[in-house]
Amino acid sequence: MSCQHYKRGATIVAPCCDKVYACRLCHNETEMHEIDRRAIKEMICLTCSFRQPIAQYCSRPGCLTKIARYYCDICKFLDDSPTKNIYHCVPCGICRVRNSNEDYFHCDKCNICMSLSVKESHPCTERALESNCPVCSEWMQESTTPCARLPCNHFMHETCLQEYVRNSPNYTCPICSRSIISMEHRRLLSFEIDHFLETHPTPAEYKDWKVEILCNDCLEKADVSFQITKYHKCPKCMNYNTTVVGEKR
Repeated sequence: MSCQHYKRGATIVAPCCDKVYACRLCHNETEMHEIDRRAIKEMICLTCSFRQPIAQYCSRPGCLTKIARYYCDICKFLDDSPTKNIYHCVPCGICRVRNSNEDYFHCDKCNICMSLSVKESHPCTERALESNCPVCSEWMQESTTPCARLPCNHFMHETCLQEYVRNSPNYTCPICSRSIISMEHRRLLSFEIDHFLETHPTPAEYKDWKVEILCNDCLEKADVSFQITKYHKCPKCMNYNTTVVGEKR
């Protein structure tokens, strides 16, 4: 049996409401409360329907079915998928799914597991995933969805990032407003806005207006000509990722 989340040979009995679900995520999507995964004590074998303490094998004599390839007695987690490489990270306190056979390490400062290939090069962000995804608001530390690090060192779910980029006109971090696209893409975007402003000039009555802007990328302030289109270019980094912080008419 498998739900949309996991493949396994047993259902679990929720300790909070004594209801039977395929997994804790199925429970949380249905009930108004969340299950404590470590408090799960019972399962029901799908081969013989015997209710019993949660374990990797069915304990009923004559059945003894292997419920899952992987079982963690700390997280009370079962998974029978043949394609997943799963391990329990003691510092994280939860089971992690590896996407490959790479060796992983736990960064104590970031408090997340990473590939050894980035051990010396990754920028540390203290307790990086101990926050909600800024798009879907799910707690990322224990999320089953892979997370992506933005250039500004903030994180969000990879799937949320893809959706956010498709719908964000400025391609900026929803937390700090810094650009989340490459310098090359920023130059192309600036070129497009330059062309747009040439064909949409500010009316003559506003030609002498000035505004003070703050660049969200280089953090410089500057006085620039007012644009009725609200696109104001930073004179230092030449990007349009700016915020008007004052008017000087």
